[in-house]
Amino acid sequence: MTKNLNINELKKNLDKDYFISASAGTGKTYTITKYYLSILEKFEKENYPDIVQNILAVTFTNKAAGEMKERILEEVDKKLEENKNYKYWRQIKTNLNRAWITTIDSFCSKILRENNIAIGVDPNFTIINELKMEIEIEKSVYNTLKILFQLYEDNNRNIEELISFLPIERRETVKIYINELLSDLVKFNSSLKYIIQELNLDIFKKVLSETLQNWRTEMKKSELPEIELINKDFNDVLWLFKISLLIAQEIYNVYTEDQFQFDFKGVLDKTLETLKNEKILNKYQNKFKYIIVDEYQDTNFLQKELFDKIHQKGHNYIFYVGDRKQSIYRFRGADVSVFAVTENEFNEDSKFQLNINRRSNAEIVEFANEFSKNVLFNETLLNSYENIKNIYPDIFNNLLYNETKDKSYFEANDENDVIPSIAKEDKHRIKYIISNDEYHSIAKTIKALVGKKLKFRKRKNGSIVFEEREIQYRDIAVLLRELKNSEEEIRKVFKEYKIPFYILGSKSFYDKNEVQTVFYALNAVENPHNDFNFSGYMMSLMVGMPFKKLNKLVNLKKKNNFKSLYETAEKTDILSNSERSGFEILKKYVELKYYLNPTVILKGLISETNYLSRLTVLHDPHYAIANVKKLLNEAEKYNTLAVSFSELIRLLRKTSELSEEEAAIEDEKQNVVKVLTIHKSKGLEFPIVILGGLGKKIDLNTEEKTGDKINVSNEKIEFSLPENNVRYFVLKKLFLKKVKNMDISSINTEDKIKIQFGEKFLNIFDINKFLEDTESLRLLYVAITRPKEMLIPIIPLKNDKNNEKSSAALFMKSTYEKRDLIPENELVFETQEIEEKNEKKLEDINERNLSDLTLFAYKKYIAPTYIINEMKREENSEDLTEEHYIDIKDFFENEDYLLKGTEMHAIMESITNFSQIQSLIKNGNLPKAFDNELIKRLFTAKKVKTEWRLVKRMVFNGIEYMIFGVPDRVIFDENNNIEIIDYKYSDLSNKEKIEDYKFQLNFYMYLLKDFGNPKKGYVISLKNGKIIEVDPDENFEEYLKEIITTI
Repeated sequence: MTKNLNINELKKNLDKDYFISASAGTGKTYTITKYYLSILEKFEKENYPDIVQNILAVTFTNKAAGEMKERILEEVDKKLEENKNYKYWRQIKTNLNRAWITTIDSFCSKILRENNIAIGVDPNFTIINELKMEIEIEKSVYNTLKILFQLYEDNNRNIEELISFLPIERRETVKIYINELLSDLVKFNSSLKYIIQELNLDIFKKVLSETLQNWRTEMKKSELPEIELINKDFNDVLWLFKISLLIAQEIYNVYTEDQFQFDFKGVLDKTLETLKNEKILNKYQNKFKYIIVDEYQDTNFLQKELFDKIHQKGHNYIFYVGDRKQSIYRFRGADVSVFAVTENEFNEDSKFQLNINRRSNAEIVEFANEFSKNVLFNETLLNSYENIKNIYPDIFNNLLYNETKDKSYFEANDENDVIPSIAKEDKHRIKYIISNDEYHSIAKTIKALVGKKLKFRKRKNGSIVFEEREIQYRDIAVLLRELKNSEEEIRKVFKEYKIPFYILGSKSFYDKNEVQTVFYALNAVENPHNDFNFSGYMMSLMVGMPFKKLNKLVNLKKKNNFKSLYETAEKTDILSNSERSGFEILKKYVELKYYLNPTVILKGLISETNYLSRLTVLHDPHYAIANVKKLLNEAEKYNTLAVSFSELIRLLRKTSELSEEEAAIEDEKQNVVKVLTIHKSKGLEFPIVILGGLGKKIDLNTEEKTGDKINVSNEKIEFSLPENNVRYFVLKKLFLKKVKNMDISSINTEDKIKIQFGEKFLNIFDINKFLEDTESLRLLYVAITRPKEMLIPIIPLKNDKNNEKSSAALFMKSTYEKRDLIPENELVFETQEIEEKNEKKLEDINERNLSDLTLFAYKKYIAPTYIINEMKREENSEDLTEEHYIDIKDFFENEDYLLKGTEMHAIMESITNFSQIQSLIKNGNLPKAFDNELIKRLFTAKKVKTEWRLVKRMVFNGIEYMIFGVPDRVIFDENNNIEIIDYKYSDLSNKEKIEDYKFQLNFYMYLLKDFGNPKKGYVISLKNGKIIEVDPDENFEEYLKEIITTI
């Protein structure tokens, strides 16, 4: 039986393992701090301040790690104030600067850096962000699919040629996987065909990407089913999928690990691999005498494996703290079953609980107990998960309410309580608002509360005191299940009721009109001949062209047989002055997109169209302006990743998908109501919580869809729980189409056994649905344990069937007596309009908002490819809006050029010496032809500039021109002689293209005359190492002027 943890008893028994269940508000951080301090006190007797280096404390966020360290430092400062053994505690405080109080990824990073020589890792490796990870995953999956399809089209394809882009070591590993595929051609061809037919290529690509991101280590360790399933294709699909993923992982490691870059999962994987080295493992087992793991409910099996390795029973001691009821991050990889499995591994005398709620008022604590016991975690609610009860009884029972370890007790109560009345006869701190209109109910409740008296709990000298004061806006938090479908209504209604508010993590940033307008402009610059892009820009708030004008443009295009609306606008006088101005700005940046920094173009579009000023006509101009400026900030972040304008657009789109948070213009520390999701509220507390979004259906006790009509568009991979270190995986929705609900009455015994095994095989994955379904219940538990003083759920009044299965219906099942049920129309609040002191007035845009966008005045810009393209306008006037069929071979060739060309340019830009060239040759990234004396000389020069953006002013025939160019590499010698390198991902066999390249290099040499003496240019093929030398044309300026007059 789990026992209550007594701090004094804990101090006497430090050298033992602990597993502590800590319900919400029961002082988890306080307990960890006391445990840590007790260890320091123990070693004070031995005068061993270096014990700090022998304590590992791990949590899951930097914020939590910082808070833990801060609390410990506060306790150490108290020791110093006592002036007892001052020298010891002074040294402890110094040593805490190097303490192992950290997040899991930081802990892993430290292990890798400490052992960099032994494991062959650069100690200066970087942790890549999610965007960078997704880019590399996209490239890896693309290359994997390319290999699969080329093998499918030609089983006799030369493998070396197929994987020549890989370094030699990775190439050998991938070759093993490919040979496994080719060892059974019938199996390979049929399973790939089956996947494409049943899932389609896009879904296959998506599932591969998600598995590579989230499950690659689990996949590597997984097993295939030993028995043949009813449909042999199922076995073959699993076989092919695993090999495909292993190939993708090897390619991904080329882009990440081999470049000494890791994502968060990669750094954990590498650490686990490192700890297979017995010498390194023993070092850390001996180093860490005490291991503290906070928020253990948020771990997964790989993280458990890490702690299991370092913990050596009887040799060092582990201290787990968590609350399975608060495990709500399954979508991030957390697995609450780890908590249950680990708890069962501990002896009874090592299991403890924290049961004094130090956060909330007595009524809230009592309500949380009753609601958890009788509703949320009651077996009755989960009766239909019979399969889970049978296969995983320990996990099923562990997630139910347990009186011994889950019941919390309040710390103090005030018999002379003061509770605000917001209706006619309400008198409790738990108030249900029965609502006809959820958002208006929330607003009315806030207005009814603000200004009313309430007794607040306050901690003073370690004890609770009660303070009576008026409720302010800052005391109130509105918690919602999600923001995406709520925030616009919240904004609208709160503004109507004059409620100041702050939305934490506001979503749908990408969908905002002001942001979409910028994307219309970017898309139009990228491809102006696409009529959709062009019309989107011209009709946006940036330009303001009306629909009637668009109609006239379309008719003129048809009448004159123009190729695009852009050409129509360029060659006719149909546009008004303001529309023409917007068009000329677009035309200017269409010409410059290859030569200006991508973010400069973005700023130029916003500045020159006077876009921020135009936004003042919108309903909420401050929010709109803040969002546009946020987009600019995002663009600045990705300048180093975006090697071209089109790449910047792609990255901005992708980052919008990854982080949709809208810009904020209010500070959460102001006197404002806070609006946030329940997930965001985890770990926080608020005096008053209004809980919304309870009308959404909760999918409990529902069978997964089966049969041919099942939708597999959301297909994902699922893994079984580890059993004897073995895990299986399945593409479950695909298999459900065929296996479940089959009529087996008329088939032979052997096939019946296969079907029954197929059902049994699928049943072991049902645990995933159970854990996902019950997470919605744990989410509600987190919500009801956030308030300190009052909890106010908004109960929507609906009569549809879904409402019977909603969160609101669960609240109505509660039998807790100390609660008020208040119809929305009975809420009492001041109805007259009140001018809030802190309400923001609409102001003119501060000039500083535009200062960072100011660009030089409009001039005519000339770049080499602009000249080349203008001279060949007829050759380049293809209608880009017309769709053409592209077969799979062309698709891969085009993609290969873009991906490989961009990648190689980025690599070449970073090269600083010839040894790096040799290394790239050895790894197969560069052709052997690069190993020559000319390349050696060019790449051993001391003074070099790469990707140098050059500009030269020229006045010709009274017109001012700005001549632009960006040479790849410029080399200076000691006499200021200049040589130029321009890389091309081409075999340099097209004679016409070679003339263009020569013109381009002469253009660059002309620009460089202001900096030295240009002597030679080199066009170098990154594909085959071919070099074309270009001498400077002394008459180039006259030739350039002659060309300019003709375009």
